[in-house]
Amino acid sequence: MPLNTNLNIKNKQGLLFNFLKNGLIKNIELQSIRVSLKTATAFSKSGANVYLRKKANDKYEYKALLGSESNSQFTIAKNTFIAQGNWDSIDYTCTLQLSPKSTSWQWDIITKNTAENTVVLDVIYVQDIGLKKISDALVNEYYVSQYVERQILEDEKYGSVICCRQNFMDTIGNPWLGFRDSSHFGNRPWFFSTHIASPYLTVRNVVQCSV
Repeated sequence: MPLNTNLNIKNKQGLLFNFLKNGLIKNIELQSIRVSLKTATAFSKSGANVYLRKKANDKYEYKALLGSESNSQFTIAKNTFIAQGNWDSIDYTCTLQLSPKSTSWQWDIITKNTAENTVVLDVIYVQDIGLKKISDALVNEYYVSQYVERQILEDEKYGSVICCRQNFMDTIGNPWLGFRDSSHFGNRPWFFSTHIASPYLTVRNVVQCSV
């Protein structure tokens, strides 16, 4: 099922996700802020994706749920992005929803094992973080990312919250991005055998993010 012609979802607060035709996240914007580090193209690897990771025989295998590396079919319905597919006898539905009341978004992943054997799965969310003013100029990702501070803060309601703040002062101030309901995080993709540049944040079992 193809994406609609808009190739984006947006809420009333100005949070915008643009997608490429292959279902990959092109960029994330909030009003005048580029949340993502840079804009993806059909010829580049996106800095944002959701992965299923499976443990089998003391080894880990993983599969992207978005883009050309996935087995997904994509659609946008009622301002919600949906990716559905099957990987190694695992049916999955990956849903991205934007909050109608805030500048936050949520990933929801539902899986069904169609094989007889038990499998151990977890979800990995990779997100490049820029938090800079939107511009047509080229982005030096290592220069921008060196100013992104990452801390884990404890909240009475949400528990551990991963916070990323852009410390380079700009006309938009110092925006920050928070991740909650996650079990692990890192700023290097230690669980992948392929290369992903270090400015990316990797979060395990994440379900909600907010700017």
